[in-house]
Amino acid sequence: MKNSRPLRPRRIEVTRWLMLCGLVGCGIAWGAVEFFALQRARYQARRDRQQPALPDQERGDGQAAQP
Repeated sequence: MKNSRPLRPRRIEVTRWLMLCGLVGCGIAWGAVEFFALQRARYQARRDRQQPALPDQERGDGQAAQP
């Protein structure tokens, strides 16, 4: 058959779509990791601001602080 399409371009197109989906998937995963790292850093900073440091004499457990 003289007018039939060759199979090679179709395989390249499938590979191109798979590479695009992989790239988008990796980008989404990387963005999620960065987002959760940012949220954790914000939480740690907020927690450090809200917890007042106790002086050595008033630890609350009846024991002096170790040097």
